[in-house]
Amino acid sequence: MARKLKVLLINPWIYDVAAYDFWTKPLGLLYIAALLEKAGVQVSLVDCLDRFDPGLHKIPDVKIPKGKKNGTGKYVRENLPPPSCLQNLDRRYSRYGFPLTLFKRKLQRIDSPNLIFITSAMTYWYPAVTDAVRICKQFFPGAPVVLGGIYASLCHEHAAQVTGADRLFAGEAEQKLFDLIRIYFPDFAGENPGDDLDQYPFPAYHHYAEMKSLPLLTSRGCPFRCSFCASHLLNPQFRRRSVDNVLAEIGYFYRKRHIRHIAFFDDALLVDRHKNIEPILEKVISTGLKIHFHTPNGLHAKYIDKNLAALMVRAGFETIRLSFETAAPEFRDSIDHKVDEHQLANAIDVLEQAGFPRKKVEVYLLTGLPGQPAKLTLADMLFVHSLGVKIRLAQFSPIPGTADWQKAIRFGMDEKIDLICTNSSVFAMQWGEEYYSRQQQFHQFAKVLNYAVDLNLTLNGKNEFLKSDYFLTLVIDNAIH
Repeated sequence: MARKLKVLLINPWIYDVAAYDFWTKPLGLLYIAALLEKAGVQVSLVDCLDRFDPGLHKIPDVKIPKGKKNGTGKYVRENLPPPSCLQNLDRRYSRYGFPLTLFKRKLQRIDSPNLIFITSAMTYWYPAVTDAVRICKQFFPGAPVVLGGIYASLCHEHAAQVTGADRLFAGEAEQKLFDLIRIYFPDFAGENPGDDLDQYPFPAYHHYAEMKSLPLLTSRGCPFRCSFCASHLLNPQFRRRSVDNVLAEIGYFYRKRHIRHIAFFDDALLVDRHKNIEPILEKVISTGLKIHFHTPNGLHAKYIDKNLAALMVRAGFETIRLSFETAAPEFRDSIDHKVDEHQLANAIDVLEQAGFPRKKVEVYLLTGLPGQPAKLTLADMLFVHSLGVKIRLAQFSPIPGTADWQKAIRFGMDEKIDLICTNSSVFAMQWGEEYYSRQQQFHQFAKVLNYAVDLNLTLNGKNEFLKSDYFLTLVIDNAIH
């Protein structure tokens, strides 16, 4: 093209009853930004979830929550009218992220783009995406709007019907990015990077005025096929970056942006640990980088042995979350085959031996699965608690295209359910008020058990009485009310 192509990238808000920033950034969008800039494109980025944007301080009457030193924190929030399916919910439905005034102010200051890319995350956040598309079209009526990301990939037909986007893109946009641009601008000469992750430039974090942490991917995809997860639908191939490439990114942002908190967002960080994470951590240790590592995605506990545990502690792991899902064989075998009780207990033991406090370990448990009896959920909670670690309940949310989406339909979920109602915070309402109330009680009980762990008061899981139907029924019918 004779004149420079201008592209606007948008990361929309979160519309939900709850949201918290656990080191998140729109990584896919930032990789796209870097590739576009490398090809000579003028890029503008508006990330509605940037908690550190200087413009927030210029909006009257906006209360900006104070974040934590590790880079996490609450978003600015504006209350919204709840959708019809959430009218009876006793929680406030809100817009998390930029106030609408700030979003529009930013669009006013941007040179009219030739093309707009909007990303999407959780499928039940689609109303925020729809609003972003609508507003962008008001400001820039001549610019085509392309929608990609998780929601656009998993719910292609739904997104085409409700969002108003001119074109949808499913899957990883980077590999076909410039082919997509040539649909609108045939003379554009950029070349797609292919599937070698080492050929991608680092994400374009220079668009952020302030950064407290770095979200990092050493791989894409996952070799596992968990029934509740859509990772293999979004990234059919499991691909890794080289150790040198990952270390180069860590070193670059350590020096350039003085980043000291790094969060791994891999779906399978520890797979092939001898070729990947172990040499990465060995190099971090040998070079003396003072980093605090975090793992918001659950780690596969069965891969944590004495050597890896020692490396994790020496390298500076501060947040360790392990995936367990459930101890019940009848459910675990249908969900995944990633870890059993003995492997979980061993991982916690070796981490403690390496110097990581047991009470700082968090373990993900799934609750609210279709057909999951309350006694099994409670038994899982008591087992994890008996290990002296924290419980982090993950409320089930059915994801279109997964095996558990179909299972939920077999258990009575309307296959035409409004995606808003699949929100992990409210989906349990589908099975009735009593079931929803029970799930809320489980979350409260988890808080009590976690507080007990902080006080070094842990029930002994070896006591057979604690595993008996009588005890579980007693707690369900009395103690958690």
